[in-house]
Amino acid sequence: EKAKGEGGAGIDIEEVRCMNMCKRGPNVRLVQGGELVTIDDKMNETERRRKAFQGVGNEARALGVWELALKLADGSVDGTKHGAVPDDMML
Repeated sequence: EKAKGEGGAGIDIEEVRCMNMCKRGPNVRLVQGGELVTIDDKMNETERRRKAFQGVGNEARALGVWELALKLADGSVDGTKHGAVPDDMML
């Protein structure tokens, strides 16, 4: 899914394959311009380290991540970029 801000900056929300996080899933990550992005003050330590939101298993949690993606896209929330998505993290 892609969230777009007024400036057209798209944020992709991608499902993350297991990566030893299956028990904490479903897991999703934010990708902006081909780079992994974390929103450090909205993620716990494990999520920041793994660069993915964990436990996105209900509508409220999914909506929360979606709203963060929209805010990242429109510039009202700052994210930390971590470079391109490694091939071994692709679905």
